[in-house]
Amino acid sequence: NNVTDEDRLTPGSLSKNLLTGLLRGELGFNGLIMTDATLMTGFGAHGRREDLVPMSIANGNDMFLFTKSALEDYNFMLNGYKKGIITDERLNDALDRILGLKAHQKLNTNDNLVPGEVDKIGASEHKAWARKIADEGITLVQDNQGLLPLNKNKIKKIGIIPLGWDNDLFSLIASSKSLPLVVRLALKCKKPAPKKYQKFMEKMSREGFIFEEIDHTDLLLGMKQISQSIE
Repeated sequence: NNVTDEDRLTPGSLSKNLLTGLLRGELGFNGLIMTDATLMTGFGAHGRREDLVPMSIANGNDMFLFTKSALEDYNFMLNGYKKGIITDERLNDALDRILGLKAHQKLNTNDNLVPGEVDKIGASEHKAWARKIADEGITLVQDNQGLLPLNKNKIKKIGIIPLGWDNDLFSLIASSKSLPLVVRLALKCKKPAPKKYQKFMEKMSREGFIFEEIDHTDLLLGMKQISQSIE
């Protein structure tokens, strides 16, 4: 499958070339495809949500993950169908896969879909599975800086920013009450003054960190693009 410049800038959940061409066509995947979280900046910054919602299904996804307003997204999807963005063939194909998966899991016959023993949620066994999945799911796409394998003589310290602990940014975003606050904070985010920024990088380097400058431009543009939909 030829990868175009447009494909490189398009989120995977919106790429017809990736979903239909590669995954369905070349690799022969016949299962259900679901979008990535659609409230994330990468998805929302690609255009207007009213266009992106139907586009995600039209380009090959069968199910849609996360919504701020189910009614709003339903109407976006319905309008996309009326405009011909989603064809009857694509819609029926998605429905067949969704209903087929539900039937395979016997969701159409099981009246007790919620486990009775709530205390099993977050059990140590489940956490062990999560750690194993995380360890085995790490993939090196490219190593342009030549950092791997790690050289203990060169790299003395590694900074880790955890995603998944109780007070991380995703936890704030998951709360609809906190979401507007997170957006406002992100929009006010500005790069420090050059001298202050340089001193910070020098200090981190002296302490053994390999420091790479982070450009906030994409974040700011993305948050501005999706602010109308999520505020």
